[in-house]
Amino acid sequence: MTKISKKDLQDLKDTELEILKEVADFCDKNNLTYFLIGGTLLGSIRHKGFIPWDDDIDIGMPRNDYEKFIKLYNKDRSKKYFLQCLEYDDNYWLSFAKVRKSNTLMLEETLENTNLNKEIFIDIFPYDTVPDTGYNSFKLLAFFIVNLRDAVHAKALKQKAPRIYSKLLKIFPVKFLYKMEKKLMLKYNNQETNHLICYQVRYATEKGYVSKNAVLPVKKGDFEGLKFNIVNDPDIYLRTLFDDDYMKLPPVEKRETHGILKVDINKGEHHE
Repeated sequence: MTKISKKDLQDLKDTELEILKEVADFCDKNNLTYFLIGGTLLGSIRHKGFIPWDDDIDIGMPRNDYEKFIKLYNKDRSKKYFLQCLEYDDNYWLSFAKVRKSNTLMLEETLENTNLNKEIFIDIFPYDTVPDTGYNSFKLLAFFIVNLRDAVHAKALKQKAPRIYSKLLKIFPVKFLYKMEKKLMLKYNNQETNHLICYQVRYATEKGYVSKNAVLPVKKGDFEGLKFNIVNDPDIYLRTLFDDDYMKLPPVEKRETHGILKVDINKGEHHE
């Protein structure tokens, strides 16, 4: 559970919303497609904003837009916000990007003793093209991608890795393993199909297999009194990801947070 005060949680949400506005404006100016996903989308539909106990913001982008975003964002940007991704940061190991606000701090319990930047952020996930023949047709590929992803995380956190990749982890550096992972993720991106998946999130299983028409074209939705892009058919997306009762509040014991230990919106760690 989150271990911060209600005020700190609100400060965190306000800062994350500020970063979301910055990213959304940048995408609009550069004709890049983004959309709220996961619990952030659920919050938009069910609460018109954050899920009350939630403490993060997640957005998705089609792979091509994601690649353009990570190339463009850090060009001529002030240090108030900065992009973090494995392509440009040797201390980073996640196969998706973050945009952080400088001079802030969000200390997560699981990352407290790592070299990863600890400024407040929002997550940005790429969505890849996959076959129309159903999740089972690429289930083995997804299995290898997810296990390779988890192995990279384990190596970075000095945790026990999935046995299948233990030898790879001893021999190859993180960036090499990420290149292997990315090559697998891009396997179907040169094909015209009607389905997408995000391999980087926890639900990169059959629940993450969604029709392209449910996601694109994006439309506007409500979030904390503002308008942001959401998926084309949030009902189909949320039923696929969660279940038919997604509008019903879960019991208290299933209201997940990220184990945040400390929030500081004024100083924190500086990005160099």
